[in-house]
Formats: sequence, C-alpha cells, structure tokens
Amino acid sequence: HVEMWVEELGRVRLTLGSRVTNPEEKLVLEATTVLACTSCEEKPKRLPPELVNALEPYVGAAPPGH
Repeated sequence: HVEMWVEELGRVRLTLGSRVTNPEEKLVLEATTVLACTSCEEKPKRLPPELVNALEPYVGAAPPGH
C-alpha cells in the first residue's frame, strides 16, 4: 500500500511525503521527496500555474490514514 501527500508547495519546488506499508499494514518505508522545476538549461523555473492550482488544496493536509 502506497500513500502520498503534498507537504510543501513553493515557487520552484514541491515536497511530497510518502509511506509504504505491507499487506499487514506494517510500515516498510517512509520518505520525503523534494522536486524542483528547472529549464532545459537546468536553471530554476517557477512551477507551472496549472500544477500549483491543482495541488494547492492538498498542501498541509494530514497524510492519508491520519
């Protein structure tokens, strides 16, 4: 079972939390992933507005199951 949630949404990066449990619901893995938006030249670039609008309602929400 895999759960993911939005921890933080910045101008050029977003942070996702995730949790993996086995069929008995025992925790196998917990992780935080930071993703950054860049241009093809690897320079920081603002997150696309449509992505920000889609994710904003989920920022700071409790992780699934909590």
